[in-house]
Amino acid sequence: ERGHIVEFNPAAERTFGYRQADVVGAELAEKIIPPRLREAHRRGMAHYFKPGVGPVLGKRVEVMAMRADGAEFPVELAITTIQAGSRRLFTAYLRDITERRQQEEVLHRAKEVTDAANAGLARAARLKDEFLANMSHELRTPLNAVLGLSEALLEQVSGPLNERQAKSLRVIHESGAHLLELINDILDLSKIEAGRV
Repeated sequence: ERGHIVEFNPAAERTFGYRQADVVGAELAEKIIPPRLREAHRRGMAHYFKPGVGPVLGKRVEVMAMRADGAEFPVELAITTIQAGSRRLFTAYLRDITERRQQEEVLHRAKEVTDAANAGLARAARLKDEFLANMSHELRTPLNAVLGLSEALLEQVSGPLNERQAKSLRVIHESGAHLLELINDILDLSKIEAGRV
């Protein structure tokens, strides 16, 4: 109840770097709670003794602890109370979660990288779609002129053609029609990829 350590098992010795003889009888806050959190710990203890309820009792919480060398590390902590005659004792079960926190940080960074990559891919896909839509218009406009004029010339609206001229115009017209089919196929493929077909 006074906040002093009455027992310190071998697992606690390994975790915190103290020997049992160094900490039994010492104030808990001075040994394993980081200096910046000590006052909050003491206020929490004082608050507990007024209404008999503590915000961390009976719950599993994650807090920072401190080793004998002053290094801070994260722990998962569960505190229970034990009535020992007229005395009330607090028993803390904790485990070092440094490795878990590091893995969570690696996962968090990986997610950020993946999210950024996905955003980049989405932007690239959008730009590709915009490019194809613009190119569709830019390619079709002159191609329609080539097809229209070649067809008009083949129909001899501007006058008669000799066989060599007619053959050349048919090649131009067929090549233009084939090119238009290819452009349409490319645009259809981009629509399929975008889920619009």
